[in-house]
Amino acid sequence: MRTSIHALVCAASLTTPPCTLAQAPETYAIDPSRGIDERTYLDIDGVAEYVIIRGEDRHNPVLLFVHGGPGAAASLYAWKYFTRGGWEKNFTVVHWDQPGAAKTFEKAGKRLDPDLTVDRIVDDGIAVSETVARRLGKNKIVLVGGSWGTLVGVKMAKKRPDLFAAYVAAGQIVNKPEDEAVGYRQVLDKARARSNAAAVAELEKSGPPPYATNAAFIAQRKWASAFERMPAIDARKEVETTPGTVPADLQLWYQGFLASDAHFRGTDMKGIAATVDLRAFGPMFAVPVFFIQGTDDDITPMSQVASYYEWIEAPSKRLIALEGAGHNAVISRAAEFARLLDTHVRPLSIEPAQ
Repeated sequence: MRTSIHALVCAASLTTPPCTLAQAPETYAIDPSRGIDERTYLDIDGVAEYVIIRGEDRHNPVLLFVHGGPGAAASLYAWKYFTRGGWEKNFTVVHWDQPGAAKTFEKAGKRLDPDLTVDRIVDDGIAVSETVARRLGKNKIVLVGGSWGTLVGVKMAKKRPDLFAAYVAAGQIVNKPEDEAVGYRQVLDKARARSNAAAVAELEKSGPPPYATNAAFIAQRKWASAFERMPAIDARKEVETTPGTVPADLQLWYQGFLASDAHFRGTDMKGIAATVDLRAFGPMFAVPVFFIQGTDDDITPMSQVASYYEWIEAPSKRLIALEGAGHNAVISRAAEFARLLDTHVRPLSIEPAQ
């Protein structure tokens, strides 16, 4: 269920030197006379939930990115990939730390509500969307989900289609038991094709899913990340954080990620993050749907996404393959992703001038 930002967790150490913002301030500054650059907490049903809102022109369509994980807040690495990737030129991009993630997790006392459900996160995401749309004078916004965020995103789009101009998936979950079985076979095949004895041994020892232990799950994720063409993210060298972020934020991100993963996947590996089947929500979408999918994804495999794409019904739909990209395509190919959003999604989300 994790995005391949899992590689960041593997690379991050709680004792690493602080991350720094490498660019000079003028390279990421937004002209306040035209654009917006806010980092704030929204009151969502009495809970303080953190958002970053950035865009070069307030007249642009608004896009909410629903991060993966669970608990892998995109706000930590938004600068490096989404800002540099050009997302903020033609969209006002909103990054939201979901309950259990990063700064929202911190505001909650670094504790996860034991009764937290996916449906609660869905309702909070809808409330965030309503608040941001109202603040920026929009009737609808674009909804982009990444990995775990595709579960949340699909449910948001189905519950409130009136609020969204389009739903875009990056690493679409379909049926987690099936996704995991296909992904395991693909990674093992890659290990054998590369004559990687260590990978073959570890994967064969863990065995195919359903996984009985966290270690078996991690083995597949480890080698899926290793075989992606995008190098692993080294938090100590590469993660560039927002202005005002302190070194402890990396540790906070890690704590929220682990707490959320344990909560939604479960120590018995039987939580919703390991068992959900999105076909149970039905094939009908009332908004345009786009799947932008890496062909080499071994976590939400292309064959699974293509099958789901054929099954669903929507006013319009499109499956766009990113050749050679893996599960982490939304950041490894951020600039290409931005161009595709501009070409295919932005025309559907431009509202008449008031």
